[in-house]
Amino acid sequence: MRKFAAEKSKNLLAHRKFLAGGLQHPTASSSLVSSHSHHNLLPYSSLLLRLLTTTAANPPAPSESMSSDYSSTPVKIDSINPKVLECEYAVRGEIVNLAQKLQEDLKVNPDSHPFDEIIYCNIGNPQSLGQQPITFFREVLALCDHPAILDKGETQGIFSADSIERAFQILDQIPGRATGAYSHSQGIKGLRDTICAGIEARDGFPADPNDIFLTDGASPAVHMMMQLLIRSKNDGILCPIPQYPLYSASIALHGGSLVPYYLDEATGWGLEVSDVKKQLETARSKGIDVRALVVINPGNPTGQVLAESNQQQIVEFCKKEGLVLLADEVYQENVYVPDKHFHSFKKVARSMGYGEKDISLVSFQSVSKGYYGECGKRGGYMEVTGFAPEIREQMYKLASVNLCSNISGQILASLVMSPPKVGDESYESYTAERDAILSSLARRAKTLEDALNSLEGVTCNRAEGAMYLFPRITLPNKAIEAAKAVKTAPDAFYARRLLNATGVVVVPGSGFGQVTTSSRHVAFQVHDFTSRGQDSSHRVSPHGVSQSVHERVSRLSSSVLRILRTKFISVQFRTIQNGFGEKLSCRNIKVKSTPNLSESKFIWWDKVSVDLICLQESLRLESKMFLTRTEYDRGVNTFSPEGRLFQVEYAIEAIKLGSTAIGVKTKEGVVLAVEKRITSPLLEPSSVEKIMEIDEHIGCAMSGLIADARTLVEHARVETQNHRFSYGEPMTVESTTQALCDLALRFGEGDEESMSRPFGVSLLIAGHDENGPCLYYTDPSGTFWQCNAKAIGSGSEGADSSLQEQYNKELALKEAETIALSILKQVMEEKVTANNVDIAKVSPKYHLYSPSEVEEVIGRL
Repeated sequence: MRKFAAEKSKNLLAHRKFLAGGLQHPTASSSLVSSHSHHNLLPYSSLLLRLLTTTAANPPAPSESMSSDYSSTPVKIDSINPKVLECEYAVRGEIVNLAQKLQEDLKVNPDSHPFDEIIYCNIGNPQSLGQQPITFFREVLALCDHPAILDKGETQGIFSADSIERAFQILDQIPGRATGAYSHSQGIKGLRDTICAGIEARDGFPADPNDIFLTDGASPAVHMMMQLLIRSKNDGILCPIPQYPLYSASIALHGGSLVPYYLDEATGWGLEVSDVKKQLETARSKGIDVRALVVINPGNPTGQVLAESNQQQIVEFCKKEGLVLLADEVYQENVYVPDKHFHSFKKVARSMGYGEKDISLVSFQSVSKGYYGECGKRGGYMEVTGFAPEIREQMYKLASVNLCSNISGQILASLVMSPPKVGDESYESYTAERDAILSSLARRAKTLEDALNSLEGVTCNRAEGAMYLFPRITLPNKAIEAAKAVKTAPDAFYARRLLNATGVVVVPGSGFGQVTTSSRHVAFQVHDFTSRGQDSSHRVSPHGVSQSVHERVSRLSSSVLRILRTKFISVQFRTIQNGFGEKLSCRNIKVKSTPNLSESKFIWWDKVSVDLICLQESLRLESKMFLTRTEYDRGVNTFSPEGRLFQVEYAIEAIKLGSTAIGVKTKEGVVLAVEKRITSPLLEPSSVEKIMEIDEHIGCAMSGLIADARTLVEHARVETQNHRFSYGEPMTVESTTQALCDLALRFGEGDEESMSRPFGVSLLIAGHDENGPCLYYTDPSGTFWQCNAKAIGSGSEGADSSLQEQYNKELALKEAETIALSILKQVMEEKVTANNVDIAKVSPKYHLYSPSEVEEVIGRL
């Protein structure tokens, strides 16, 4: 039955109507083209373009009766609570209202706009785009909502045994065994016990169920804390900029003052405690009593993951300054880079020796984020520590005003913190579903990050976590002037134009608190869109202006929709003012005709927008890799229509999550350096082998699946030994590499001797033979290249960039050691020691450095 339901859902999704049409705006009179010059810049006017995220459920359009004359009614706009007027929530603001109107237009007249459907990219909503819920979670919820089926015989064949057992446990804790009943205002006690057990397992420190307040998502918990802390306009809350607008909105609603501190883009949107302190002192000098510090980790919208050392500084700062630490940790499962890890602020504080009476800390969690994506179930909680009993009583009173949070959300929150364990029937399916979603998110984040950085005029920091990227784009000066003429923010102006032209809903970045700073400037160069004869490889190749533009326009709607329907990572854009392009006549473009479009009108063209459109088309094939658990491609010997072997692609992704390894060739020999990744203090460092000897003159470093690497190395060892026995001479480095890659090519289906998948490992093979020092690089496809220097693994992109800057063929062996280890240090989060790195050289014999030799190289850094 479960299989039938899954197939039915899949078929329904397959019949979704895709969008096709052109990019045009019926009223615009000039073109928007990104360019480069030395003008005054607007670096922090930004757009939230959620290109890879799920879209929001389409809310109902406002009734036309809203525009009727209500002059005789007692409530006027100037007589309502001014705090409501001050409050803004850009994620569902003016742009969304306009989108709802356009959606109604399309229902009445499908040809009224140059698109067929509104694509809501204003908020993360994974399941609206087809992400399937975690099976175990939904089975437990279904059984709890309809407990009568627990006693039916067929239930055993439909539901897993552990979901049935968990449902019985939960129902025993619910008043009347009914999910429709009120619960304790803090949440069901048994569920809070379960959540505490999950927190303790995560942090290594105990949790108290009396510290847990279950809420309808994290948002009500944030409002509760603001309501508790804010007494008047003289009370301030330190918030990051850019920030999720829930905080600015809730502070305004409760009558407080937002005290901004600014994240540093140059350091990957890092939080500098010294800057926070300056903002605190400035606010206090103005008579503001700053009550709390908000920290979002992983960041929303910036996606950065804080280092533990940075968190320690924040904890120390809050303790010293007497601030409540409000830790937004709803994206704790969304960390995509191997050199960063989530640490809760409670764990950090307790590890520093600070207890209940040392620091006041609130941690927010939600079931809407992570891999669960249960936005509509409205589940979440806050854990409050370091508050006196009389303050707890007031918190409970606030919770009691709302009676209780919904029971389904409470159950989900407990399940998220206590998923199936090893040995449970659902464990394998649960881990497969979870890992598929998270690995898919990581791939998409990296894909879009790379693609955005390849676009001229766009820069983007590394995608570390959460569901967002935050790249910078340019906005022409005349667009800024046009925005001023209609008295609107430039990014809101851009968002409206984009919506009217494409049907894509974005959020103006000013809604996240971005402001202009005079200290930032960008060099730029003016390009007329019509003169761009040579586009880069990710853009459509033009054959004259008309054909080039038409190809870009005709692909817009279907490409954007196709990508958006499969992406769960969001993107935010900041706009920077610079040059302005020329008009482009609609007579030169084949466009979909609309009742209000004439040939005398012109289209607004923003170069970055067009490039992004083309980026969607280039990502179309990539999106096929981002498969859910039911769509995993198992074929290993059949090419896809696009010429891909998906299993090779998957193997390459495994390598991207592996340890970073670096190889550097000199005239004297070859140096290998690799990150060992000691994941537990209980692990013996010497047992972690990331560099292996193949023959006395050949060694290799690896990244990816170590078991696969051992198989390849053992094969290479046998080949080299057979060669010595047969020919009385050592095998050349190239021949050894060739033999190793020949084995890597033997994967497929139908051959009894073949393997079921390619090897998920990449190797750096270093050797010294009759040709001198040699360095080769292999990948899972069985291809190999000879290199002077090369990096593989998770930090390879940054490491390769550094190697290009520092490498020269005249390097001495000791210089190569220093360069390799210094670059490795740059991509490792922890301090470099003899325990967490390995170094080897082949000069001309293979030699693995001892810990003391490694320490000697470290001492030279």
